[in-house]
Amino acid sequence: MKLKIESSGQGPNLLLLHGWGMNSAIWSELLGTLELSFRVHRVDLPGYGYNQQQIPDQYGLEEVAEQIHRVMPDEEYSVAGWSLGGLIAITLARLFPTKVRRLVLVASNPCFVQGEEWPGMGADVLANFGLQLEKNHQRTLEQFLALQAMGSRDLKGDIRLIKEKLSQRDTPNPQALKAGLELLKMSDLRQPLAELTSPLLVILGRQDALVPRSVSQAISSLRTDAEVMTIAGASHAPFISHRSEFLSGLINWLIKK
Repeated sequence: MKLKIESSGQGPNLLLLHGWGMNSAIWSELLGTLELSFRVHRVDLPGYGYNQQQIPDQYGLEEVAEQIHRVMPDEEYSVAGWSLGGLIAITLARLFPTKVRRLVLVASNPCFVQGEEWPGMGADVLANFGLQLEKNHQRTLEQFLALQAMGSRDLKGDIRLIKEKLSQRDTPNPQALKAGLELLKMSDLRQPLAELTSPLLVILGRQDALVPRSVSQAISSLRTDAEVMTIAGASHAPFISHRSEFLSGLINWLIKK
């Protein structure tokens, strides 16, 4: 079961992983700039976009990470994971420490569900998405897209662009959507993240309705060496609403010695 992957540009390898409900077309607005400095690899997660039918028997973080790693070049690479993609990026770095050179978490959280001493979403929010998904997965997707842009200065423009990218590929497989919500609800990668040695950059949106900005301090307590970039005015998709600022911060960090 081999995933389709798209690669373009020249330079060090950079893998981009999208979030729940989306596909790798979400990164297309960044490619013209990233391709000047990197060999950029984009892969739809199993059950999404071009890989709609490529669903593993067990849809877990390790199984998905191994599927993705199998289609990557046999060389070092940096990985940037957005939202759910961040959990997969952490898992890649844990499973393949000699391959993952640098790790970037974009509007992501090693533990998405709020705990007594950890910032995140209320468990009821994810539970409600799960219930709505069973009734009407298309409507649930649309609601989630709106939530991603909530707080952005250009709410309508961000939603319009995100919907445009989503429509460029096959709609997500409902089985993958359900499995992805379970991963967001059940995964706790705080300890694995703390133990990783890959350099870490965290990029957050100050207005993010899904990943609170206090996650920056929480992750810094796990990894004192982590660099954190919080973009004012951005929500859950900072690379959409604040493309230039996002690209500048990402590229400058990736090319550092």
